[in-house]
Amino acid sequence: MSSFYVTLIFVVIGGVLLYFWKFPIKRKTREKYLQEMEKQLEGKCELMEGSGNSFKIDFTYDGNSYVYEDIEEKGLNESFYKAYVKAMKEDGLVLEFVEKQKRRTVKTDIFIASDVIDQEGEVSKDLELPKEFASFTVYSNDYLLAGQLLQDQKASNIFREFINKDPMGYYYVSLKMDKEAAVLEFASSAASNPNIYYLKSEPSSIEQYLGKLAYLVSKSKELQES
Repeated sequence: MSSFYVTLIFVVIGGVLLYFWKFPIKRKTREKYLQEMEKQLEGKCELMEGSGNSFKIDFTYDGNSYVYEDIEEKGLNESFYKAYVKAMKEDGLVLEFVEKQKRRTVKTDIFIASDVIDQEGEVSKDLELPKEFASFTVYSNDYLLAGQLLQDQKASNIFREFINKDPMGYYYVSLKMDKEAAVLEFASSAASNPNIYYLKSEPSSIEQYLGKLAYLVSKSKELQES
């Protein structure tokens, strides 16, 4: 490579560095992001009671009720942020995937034994699942309904889309159903699907998830009433 091209490369690099030194990229503040999300969802951002510096937005989309939660968690030296989108429901179904090798670490207060429909009082069961879920155990309070929902191809594909692997090599699903809502977590890790960083950069991207949550809610209700 001639000295001319070497010089040209250094000039270009130097110009780029000078530009960003003069006009640094401004990171979007949390306040700005929440304002954008508030506008996107056409709801009102409110402080969550008893949750420190965490906020929620209640909103409606295509006739379904949702809650967006922006959560602050305190670390040793800094704060971390994650978000949840919840599609509200009334069927009471609990459905969560937990990796089999971690099943003993699940907090027992998440599920109340008297609410679990199981003769042995168990809160977990190995249902017949698609091979993609082979590493997981299903926790539920209604295994008949949970099994029927997971046999639905579209519902199964939605859950499968959110299978993740953490830095320690453990698998987890960032989507679950609790008694009141279908819940999707936007983690603080950029490697997670979905994650809060992508949501902050493109608030409108939230819409691609709302229909999927709504489908799970409507299908679960349909199966329960059939």
